[in-house]
Order: sequence, then C-alpha cells, then structure tokens
Amino acid sequence: MPPCPPHPARFFHLAIFAAGLTGLALQFQVSHGIMLSRGLGIGATLIKLTSFFTILTNLILTVAHGICLLAPQSTAGRLFLRPSVQGGLLLYIAIVGTVYSVLLAPLWKPEGLQWWADHLLHHATPLLQLAFWIFAVPRERLPWKLAFSWLAYPALYMAWVLIRGSRVAEYPYPFINLTKLGLERTLLNSAGMAIAFVAAGLAIIASSRAITGRSRDRRPCPTGH
Repeated sequence: MPPCPPHPARFFHLAIFAAGLTGLALQFQVSHGIMLSRGLGIGATLIKLTSFFTILTNLILTVAHGICLLAPQSTAGRLFLRPSVQGGLLLYIAIVGTVYSVLLAPLWKPEGLQWWADHLLHHATPLLQLAFWIFAVPRERLPWKLAFSWLAYPALYMAWVLIRGSRVAEYPYPFINLTKLGLERTLLNSAGMAIAFVAAGLAIIASSRAITGRSRDRRPCPTGH
C-alpha cells in the first residue's frame, strides 16, 4: 500500500485540483459559447472537448488529485497515490505542456477567458505536477518497462481521435490531421509522438531511481487526512 502523502502533498493536491478544475470550467465556458453560436448544445460541446488530449489529461489529473485530497484511503485514492501512477500523470501532462509550447502556442493568440484557460491547462498544471513529483511523491525504483505501459493511454486516445475524425472530418491538432496530411504522414507523426512519450517516460523513471533521499513512511494515514 502506498504511504500516506506527507503534509506538503496536500498543498499540491489542492493546487492541482483547483487549477485543473478552474481551467476546465473556463474552457467549457468558451467552447460552449462557440458551439451555441453554431446552434449546438452541451452534448456537442462535451464530445468536441473529449477530442483534445489536453482536456482529457487535465480531467484525469484533476479527478486524481481531488480523490487524493478528499479520500486518500479509498481504493481510488490508494491507486492514484502510487508513484507509478503519479509518474504516468506527470508524463502525460508534461507532454501537454511541451507540445503546446513548442508546436501550438505560436499558431494563435488567445485572449480573455481563453487565455486564462490555456495558461491553467498548459502551464500551471504541468508545473504543479512536476513540483509535486519532485517534492511530495515518495521515491520508488520504478521498472524501465513502465515507460512502454504508459503508452496505453495515448494509444487509446489516438485511436479515438482517428475514428472520430474519419466520421466528422475534424481533427484537434494539425500534426494528426489525416485529411490534410494523409495516412503516411499522420502515422509518422504519431510514431514520433510515441517515441517522445517513451523518451520522457524513461527520463521520469530514471529520476525515480536516482533520487533516493526521501524516506518513506508506511504508517497508516491519521484519521481526517
């Protein structure tokens, strides 16, 4: 069973939960307004939002830290407190922030609520999760093969995006736009992203194996944690 998170962890749980929830709420408000202008409702807004890796990853991250904050001793709480799970969450949200900063941010200039949503979902949550990994997650020698297991979520996401895109002719990101790029280029870009996931995952695992200074308290969490 994973150890009770130290007191600083509760600060990070709260900060990530608050940043993620606020960013998701703002993004929903902006996206729903756009969809309403096209005569579409909440259902269409939610389906469209699920096509974005940023939204799905921040949703998972927000739920995970919300459960860790409110119910750390529940089955889900113990699962999300595992270093192997937190390492995977760091991987996914780090890719979100990196891809946005390098490939997507130069393509547009968000304003108003969209600016706030973008900074919360692409910058705040990745940096907070990184700080949580460094300062609050217990060190554990994670197995190297975990870097490949962590590919399951992005692989499922890619399958969903391509299936949805083939039906509605709409893709969330330009580098996986099958209609414009063609199958070969899209697959090459997808392979490149997979390599990036594995490389980043190996770096996270290496950090877990190299940093061994933090002690691990295995005593049960006190009531009311």
